[in-house]
Amino acid sequence: MNKIIKYSVLIILIFALLLMITGCGNIASKNELISFARKNYGEADCMDYIQNEEYSRATFKDREFGFTYTITSYKEKMLVDGTNFGSYENKSSTFTQEYIEAIKNKTKDKLEQISANIEWNKYYSEKPYDDCLIYVYLKNESECQEKISKAGKIIDDADKRNFLDNAIVYGKYNNEIVGEYVLRENKYKSSSEDETEKIMNDAFTIMKLNYDIKIKDEKELTYLKTETMDIEDIPGLNPEERAYRITDTTESLKNVKVFYYKYKGETWIIADTLVVGGRRHVYKLSSNE
Repeated sequence: MNKIIKYSVLIILIFALLLMITGCGNIASKNELISFARKNYGEADCMDYIQNEEYSRATFKDREFGFTYTITSYKEKMLVDGTNFGSYENKSSTFTQEYIEAIKNKTKDKLEQISANIEWNKYYSEKPYDDCLIYVYLKNESECQEKISKAGKIIDDADKRNFLDNAIVYGKYNNEIVGEYVLRENKYKSSSEDETEKIMNDAFTIMKLNYDIKIKDEKELTYLKTETMDIEDIPGLNPEERAYRITDTTESLKNVKVFYYKYKGETWIIADTLVVGGRRHVYKLSSNE
């Protein structure tokens, strides 16, 4: 049995298992939608419910703000290479956009007092990862921490359900992001701090997966400093290992950021340039470097 056949059989088995778990596409009942709404969105009254062979839909009125929203349960087809393996139950909801509109209305007057141009992102994901909620356009970069922290706290106070915990408030100056405020952490970070944090997280992941180092937490890495250098001068980076981005230019390749950090007394670097395989270049410096 070749690899392609093995892969296809594995995919089919996975889809069959999913069908068993999801009840072969049974749409949700009224009580199930009410339970889903209460668990995910807070207290609300069910105003209407309809059901047919293809979907069920409940309309709710939010008790805190009074807006209405719908939750729809429907059948999603499982297709593999054009073959239909049945269906599973999925849900869609209009809650997020209605909730954000309510928060916008509740915070409008207080946000106007910040004296900055504020733009709400057209789309915000309720999924569990950080996402931009608003941009604060600054007249002066030095105002970033003060203004976006104020904006973040105003929104956080209005969001009593912590539904917007993954939201980020970005500060922009000259159309560049210069800082951010993460609601979940109630914490301000400059763009350079955020960049360093993400780079250290990359270093941790690369060391763990590509160097087989038994490292448990990125806190084991201690950031030291950042330098810019010509790509030709980056330690341990061989020309045949390089992989280039579409955005790379002659100028950018002469000014690559290299981040130095410590791990168990040894100095390492991670460069903001790629190697074959799509990851950043990570290298342990020898004792004489």
